[in-house]
Amino acid sequence: MFWPLLNLACREPVIEVIPGVSTSIEVIVTNPTSCPACDGFRDIDTLRLELSVGEEVVASDTFAYPGEAVTLPDLTDFAVVRITLMGLADGRVLSLGRTAEVVVVPDATLSIPLVFLPVNRALALDAPMLTDRSRHLAITRRDGAVLLIGGVDPMGERATSVTEQYDPVTGTFAEFDPFPGSAMASPTTAALPDGATLIVGGYAVIGGNDVAVEGAAVFDDTAGTFGEAGRLSQGRNGHCVAMFRERQGIALGGAEGVADYLKPDDESGLWSFIALDMRDFDPGAVTGCDVLADGTVFVQGRDAASTGVWDGGNSALDPAEAFFPINEGNAGDFRYVEGAVTFPMDDGSIQVIGGAEVGTGEVLADARRYTPEARRFEPADGFGSPRYATQVAPWIQPGWYAAGCGFTDTTRTEGEDTLELFAPAEGGHGAPIQLDRARPGCALSVLRDGSILVTGGYEAGTGAVLDAALVVPYVDPAMGG
Repeated sequence: MFWPLLNLACREPVIEVIPGVSTSIEVIVTNPTSCPACDGFRDIDTLRLELSVGEEVVASDTFAYPGEAVTLPDLTDFAVVRITLMGLADGRVLSLGRTAEVVVVPDATLSIPLVFLPVNRALALDAPMLTDRSRHLAITRRDGAVLLIGGVDPMGERATSVTEQYDPVTGTFAEFDPFPGSAMASPTTAALPDGATLIVGGYAVIGGNDVAVEGAAVFDDTAGTFGEAGRLSQGRNGHCVAMFRERQGIALGGAEGVADYLKPDDESGLWSFIALDMRDFDPGAVTGCDVLADGTVFVQGRDAASTGVWDGGNSALDPAEAFFPINEGNAGDFRYVEGAVTFPMDDGSIQVIGGAEVGTGEVLADARRYTPEARRFEPADGFGSPRYATQVAPWIQPGWYAAGCGFTDTTRTEGEDTLELFAPAEGGHGAPIQLDRARPGCALSVLRDGSILVTGGYEAGTGAVLDAALVVPYVDPAMGG
């Protein structure tokens, strides 16, 4: 048994040292923004400090601010913890900061950063991005850094191969190793079995036109390096990639006529792409895909020939003939959509959320849940507002997701100006979080402390350079959080 020693250091000495025996935790309050409204201590009258193990708060206390020393005594036998600091006024949470989960080691002194900001506000970072970009890729790494890859400049006139990395400890961007492939925007990713990320396709700007690219690369998060991959059989943009086996996948959409079968090359070891000419299936009209629990691939498309289930991983079937359309007449809440998000649920169903109805062009907020056993769609809880080609990322609270950086129209010119947190299985919703401005083509990244980094984008009509912003979300428990 050991007794942690906790010291919270910030711009004002509000936390005193707790007497301890062998372990100390120093939490350093930081603020990567400097606007007057960005001060997390502004207008608060109370500080609340919580220590959590998993989802359980194991110790907490509240203290008057300013003037009262904040302490958390008697913390013992905890291996992995998260520390949360709240700033309140009249019982209402105004500011918040969380640490990432921290491994508590006996006989060690730990120094942990905690970004403390007003909640549910998009606040511009002091440090600029190194490269102006929109429609780029953002990968949150295991160590908490965020890697920015590709994209186009604010006027959409050129793509970039420049990569940079955001450090959440310092709140700054730094140059990263060059991307090995050609410059591109809007690539698609797939998680590989070894923990690496496959980056596939997208588009380049050539002669003022968007041209789909064939390139692919692998990012090894452990080594922090890019590696080469094979090339697609043809350029793809607006596509999806599903890994239906441990080392096999398929790329659908974003090109006419054929799919790309993905597997490692026996000789080179590189991931290779093999053209797959399917019959009675239009892979070019696929707008989203995800793997079901049995290894089959659910595909959402623009028509009957591109919406159904592909069972090409079944060795008894010819992959070119392994598509099974969904019987529209018995499919329940069935719709042909594009620009929707598909993701698997814990119960084995697939959630199809947002996007635009193909027949009418209406941008949707609602969702449909596909149940493979019944081969039916049922109405499901969706977004709080219509969203097209939005990004969805798991939040730190299990079952909750963050959504944003999409569009309100199918031409992808009018960007969303809000973020939202939602829990589709529970029907929980946080209040909409207003961005500092609409950011068409921005990228959304959930950091390890639960804050959300919003990078890049462009300003419709002006092409003005955009910076990055940080949001510290707070969901009122009364609203399901």
